[in-house]
Amino acid sequence: MSDEESQDLDDSKLRVELMMAAKVQGDFDKAQSYAITDAERKEIETCRVRVQGLVGAKTTEQEVAAAKMQARIRGSQVREQKEKQKMEHAAILVQKSYRGHSERDNQEEQRRLTWLQWHLEQNEFGQALELAISKDERQRILTAKAKSEQPIWCRCLAWKPQTTEGRKEKFVAAIRNYDWEAAQLLAVGDDERKDLEDSRNRVAWMLHYTADGKYSEALALAITDEEKREIEGK
Repeated sequence: MSDEESQDLDDSKLRVELMMAAKVQGDFDKAQSYAITDAERKEIETCRVRVQGLVGAKTTEQEVAAAKMQARIRGSQVREQKEKQKMEHAAILVQKSYRGHSERDNQEEQRRLTWLQWHLEQNEFGQALELAISKDERQRILTAKAKSEQPIWCRCLAWKPQTTEGRKEKFVAAIRNYDWEAAQLLAVGDDERKDLEDSRNRVAWMLHYTADGKYSEALALAITDEEKREIEGK
């Protein structure tokens, strides 16, 4: 049942309750104002005639008191029903508001992570540290900073390939994994170094567009299925 159908059902129940309460109170004109079918109108008129007959026969005070008591009970029930409907409506509004806040928080967190990664790619470690919120993130940034400050000749000495077999495949894999340091050490010749530089620039701009929410521009720079899925999942 849709929300609109549920509301119509509640309104119908409330109308009948009010009509019955007016009839019990002896306010038949008011009861007629709530009636919408011929059967309801006929029943109210029949009740009016019956009550008038009882009044003519000197209805006892106990009967009048009982009728008033029933009217008060029904009126209280109607008020409780309306209050319950208001509370349910308020609960729905609160739930919608919470879901909206949660979604916005997730979007902000994704933007933070994207910008943090972009600053790391650009060796902008100060800006990256400003975005870090956990100990692990700060440690990762400081480690990357220390590696970037290591002299080139030390890094070259530290890399001791045992064989050149599969170098090209390792070079391509390093670029696909954004492992620019490994790709730099594996690059041979001007063409591969140019490919490496172009790849770094492409990824940097792709991350930049993604962080700014410019997903169409980011997709235009994506070349792997993983990159496309990552952007489309934003």
